Amino acid sequence: MNTEILNRSELAQRWGVSIKTVDRLRTARLLNWIDIGGGRHPRPIVRFTLADVERYESGLGQTGARENG
Repeated sequence: MNTEILNRSELAQRWGVSIKTVDRLRTARLLNWIDIGGGRHPRPIVRFTLADVERYESGLGQTGARENG
């Protein structure tokens, strides 16, 4: 199992979109994420597993849904 972790900026760069687009997908609960801060900070420290990112990417091809950045 691949345990690579991406931050918001890395994911936005991977997809060629803005960080706001990544945040919209996250807040719309379309993309799984983890808070590596464990809730100890006022704002979550957002990270994405590569496995979740690839699962989301594979679903895009099936549905044709795509977010604009």
